[in-house]
Amino acid sequence: MKIGTSVNTSIGVEDKTYIIHDLFRELSFFLNNKTYGKDLNEIILGIICVSSEFEKFYPNKKPKYTDFKEYVTDGIKVVEDKLFTYTLKYDYEDLKELSEQENKELLANKILESLDNLDQLPKKIKDFDKEKFKTDLKQFFIDKELV
Repeated sequence: MKIGTSVNTSIGVEDKTYIIHDLFRELSFFLNNKTYGKDLNEIILGIICVSSEFEKFYPNKKPKYTDFKEYVTDGIKVVEDKLFTYTLKYDYEDLKELSEQENKELLANKILESLDNLDQLPKKIKDFDKEKFKTDLKQFFIDKELV
């Protein structure tokens, strides 16, 4: 299973985005050789962490499943194959003011809460062990002492 992130932030927290990227790098490594079925290969979690004056530019988007799509962007071929994407809003002031450890703990809990988005997967997704995936993520965060 692949997991990735796309991070949008405001000026003022760009020096702390490494916290999000590092956590996802570790999570990606943890999930790299795990399989949960043939109907879902990758999850991309968009994290929105912007100051209040920019929130209007980042409305909540519905979770989206792409069975297969190929396209070229900026001369690079992109293949989306059994991909699920959704967004999570992370409080700008939390990222700005909390310590690295506190941010990791809060982010871990928010990611676990966000897994309810998996309930938005289309009914045609039959071969994906959602509960095992959730359990593995929770165990990852427990092992890292983040929850």
